[in-house]
Amino acid sequence: MTLFDMPNYLWITTLIMILLTIFCCLVLNKWFVSAVITFV
Repeated sequence: MTLFDMPNYLWITTLIMILLTIFCCLVLNKWFVSAVITFV
């Protein structure tokens, strides 16, 4: 059971990390675009 449970936890953690990085990149891109538009 542990051998099959560990990969699931690893996959879940990797998916959460990827989703968090994509979300942070999208938020930073939106903030950067809005800052550039306001600056210009």
